[in-house]
Amino acid sequence: MTGPVVTARAGWTLAEAARVMHRKKLKRLPVVDAEGRLTGIVSRSDLLRPFLRDDASILEEITHDVLLDALWLPADAVEVAVDDGVVMLTGTVARKSLIPVIEGMCRSLDGVVAVRQSLGFDVDDTHGDTVQSTTRGIVGPHPAPHH
Repeated sequence: MTGPVVTARAGWTLAEAARVMHRKKLKRLPVVDAEGRLTGIVSRSDLLRPFLRDDASILEEITHDVLLDALWLPADAVEVAVDDGVVMLTGTVARKSLIPVIEGMCRSLDGVVAVRQSLGFDVDDTHGDTVQSTTRGIVGPHPAPHH
């Protein structure tokens, strides 16, 4: 064993511990308190654990936390399927600008490997003119509402 011993502080995040372990090529990292006393050990498997979630828990989080609670979408607007961490979103949302928001929120969840979507939209609000969409394509420009 060589010194000095590389340690992590008890308040560190997993990302901080992972950076030190990677930089120093460590498989385990002792965790110490403010007085330098050993309080635990972080291993590589500890760092991976948050990302190794089952599909059912990912589906539950997307359906309830993202779509219903955060974005207040109707329960039947977006259908979610998860297979080995890959999220598939289908359905129709009210505004086109919601699609990248939904994708980003899903992509940021622990355990999500990729997000694929084939979401439609009722109104294209990403341009100056509001454009309404149908299943056959874009209908045409509609004037923006005046306030």
